[in-house]
Amino acid sequence: MSRLFLRWFQRVSLGVSLFLVLALLLSACGLANPGSSGQEPSLTSRLDTLFTSEVKEKVFSGSVLITKGGSVLLRKGYNMADWTHQLPNTPTTKFRIGSLTKAFTAMAILILQERGKLHVQDRICLYVSACPFPWQPITIQQLLTHTSGMTNDLSSTDLVPLLGVPSSPERDLLILKKKGLDFPPGTQYSYSNVGYMVLGYLIEKVAQEPFALFLQQNIFAPLHLTNTGFDEKDSDVANLATGYAQWQSPIAQEPYLPIGFAAGGLYSTVDDLSRWDQALSTQQLVSQKSLEAMLTRYVSVCPTPDPCPTPFSFSEEGYGYGWFIGKEAPSARRVIWHAGVVDGFRGVLIRYPDDKVSVIVLSNLETLDYKFIPQVEKTVFATNS
Repeated sequence: MSRLFLRWFQRVSLGVSLFLVLALLLSACGLANPGSSGQEPSLTSRLDTLFTSEVKEKVFSGSVLITKGGSVLLRKGYNMADWTHQLPNTPTTKFRIGSLTKAFTAMAILILQERGKLHVQDRICLYVSACPFPWQPITIQQLLTHTSGMTNDLSSTDLVPLLGVPSSPERDLLILKKKGLDFPPGTQYSYSNVGYMVLGYLIEKVAQEPFALFLQQNIFAPLHLTNTGFDEKDSDVANLATGYAQWQSPIAQEPYLPIGFAAGGLYSTVDDLSRWDQALSTQQLVSQKSLEAMLTRYVSVCPTPDPCPTPFSFSEEGYGYGWFIGKEAPSARRVIWHAGVVDGFRGVLIRYPDDKVSVIVLSNLETLDYKFIPQVEKTVFATNS
C-alpha cells in the first residue's frame, strides 16, 4: 500500500469515526431525528393519561388492565388501596367486584347443565323445597336473564331477621321465599339481585356442596384464579383494598349481611379477571355451545328507544346469562359487559369480542364515573393507535 493511499485512508477513517461519534451524541440528546420530539404519545401513554386525569380529579382510585389481540396495552394501579397504611393500588390488589359475580354464577349453571344435573329450561321448583306458589312457573333461564319477576333487592325490613343470626342457605332462602313477584314470570325484564341469590342456593342444592366451594373447584382452580374468592364474615383477605365513599373517606362499617352471595359477593383482581375474560374465548370450562348460549341476547334491557340509558349509552342493549350484550354506537361494534357496584367499590369488565379488546377497571372509590369509558374506547380504537 502506498504512503499516499495510507494517509488518505487514515483521514477518511478519522472522519467516519468522528461522524459516528457525533451521530451517537445527537441521538442520545434526542436531536438526531428532529421530528422525534413531535411524535404522538404511545397508546399506552394516552390511556395512562386518561386514568391519571381521573385521579387528579379525585374521582378514581383503583387498577386497570386493557388488552388488545392478546397484548397488554395498559396494566397499572392508581392511587391508594389503603390511605391509612399508605398502600398503593397495584394490578394484584383485590377489590370487591359486586355484580361481576353474576357471570361466574351463570357459568356454574352451565357447568352443571353440561354434567346433566339440570337444564336452564327446568322450573326452579324442581330443586327448591317448599317452593312458594308464585315461583311455580319460574325457570332457571328466567332467573339468569332477569325475567323471573323477582324483586331487585331485599328491603331493610326484609333484612331485620338476618341481623345477628348465623347465616345458612336454608335460613336465607326462607327470607327470599317471603318476597312476592313484581310481575308474571317471563313477561318483562327487571334486574334482580334476589334472582341470582336464588340461583346460588339452587347450585348448592344440585351440586350438594357450598356455592363458594363449587366455584373454587370448577372455575377458580382450573383457570388459576388464585386471587378470587368470597369475603366471608370476620375473614382477613390479604391485599384487599379499603373501600372509600369519597376521596380518603372510608365507607361506614355496617353490620355484615350475606346478601351479595351469588349476586355480588366476590372479590378479585384485574389479573384474575383477565384470565377469566380469556377463558370465555376458549372451551376450558364448557363447550362452545354453552359459551354461545351464555353470550346470546335473550331479552331487551331498554323499553325506550336506543341508545339505552346505561352508563355507556350502548345501543340494542340486552341481557344474556350474567352479561349485558349490545353494540357500541355509531360503529355497531359488538360489546359484552357488566358493571359491579358495592359499598366502597366500583368495577367494570367490557369485552369487544370481534376486535379482541377487553377493558377491566376496578375501583375502591365510589365516585368512579363510567362516563369516561367512551374516552377509553375512542383511544383504543383510534386509527392511529
